[in-house]
Amino acid sequence: MRSASLWSGSPTITHKAKVAWKDLCCPKEEGGLGIRRLCDTSRVFALSLIWKLFSLSGSLWVAWTREFLLKASSHWDAKENKGSWIWRKLLKLRPLAYEFIRYEVKDGKSIFFWFDNWLQTGKLLSLTGDLGIRYLGVHRSAILAEASEDGNWLIRRIPDVTAGPDIALWRHEQDDFKPSFSAAKTWNNMRLTQSKVPWHRLVWFPQAIPRQSFMVWLAIKDRLSTGVRMRIWMNIAQKLLGAAITPDWEGTIVTLLKPNCHKLDIILLRLAFQSAIYTLWRERNSRRHGGPSVVMTNRTIGKLVKNRITSFKYKGTHKLEGLMRRWFEVYSD
Repeated sequence: MRSASLWSGSPTITHKAKVAWKDLCCPKEEGGLGIRRLCDTSRVFALSLIWKLFSLSGSLWVAWTREFLLKASSHWDAKENKGSWIWRKLLKLRPLAYEFIRYEVKDGKSIFFWFDNWLQTGKLLSLTGDLGIRYLGVHRSAILAEASEDGNWLIRRIPDVTAGPDIALWRHEQDDFKPSFSAAKTWNNMRLTQSKVPWHRLVWFPQAIPRQSFMVWLAIKDRLSTGVRMRIWMNIAQKLLGAAITPDWEGTIVTLLKPNCHKLDIILLRLAFQSAIYTLWRERNSRRHGGPSVVMTNRTIGKLVKNRITSFKYKGTHKLEGLMRRWFEVYSD
């Protein structure tokens, strides 16, 4: 149902799409549906394999790759004309992976002097060029431990052979590197972020019905063809909102986001709001496509709200235990 509503029921028809795919593939707090693009997810999994190479996970694949493909050379300096298809794909991701990896220097035995990011300035080879190799006399595949002698090498961080093995770090936040890989953090750093929208709390809340939340999401994005929007909603919400009720769409959204009322009333308002939009959408579709009759009345919307509250089965000292009781207090007539 959701794919049909967004793409006219066929993936080959693009000119009728209600919402662009890039707008769907955002977290709900940013106005999307929380869907992750397959290409982004695939890159995250590929980056996790690259991380295994640097973290020395001990897997058979890492051991085989280091022995037969890298052969004591740096991953950043490996040639792309050999290895399997997946290996060549991993090598093409090196510019992206390099932004995530840096080292904490210990004994210097696993850090490549010219290629690894151990000074937090990027590759030394990129700064000096091949001329730096000749000037310093440090060969291209040298590890950091080979670039110092008796602690006298004039570099920023001299390896300490007693400090234990070097620690590979992966970027979790902008300047936060940790010795572990996080798929969620990596995806969040890779994706195109958008501004957070305040109305996501009105659409996605624990008590909401998913199919109704989806329709409200479309309505707020002005992608739901419903004609006249909220006349019945006015009748239902007036008892809970009082003088704050407004027929204006934008004003209604603002009011529901910052209602001056009790927690139970806030949940009832949001449930009623979503039920009203969902019923309005069903009524419009039924009338337009010749489906079964749907009557949009206070009774219809109220039944949806009560059915949803009943499904929660709140008991005892639960903070929302009085939700149904509060509904009947307000709509006793």
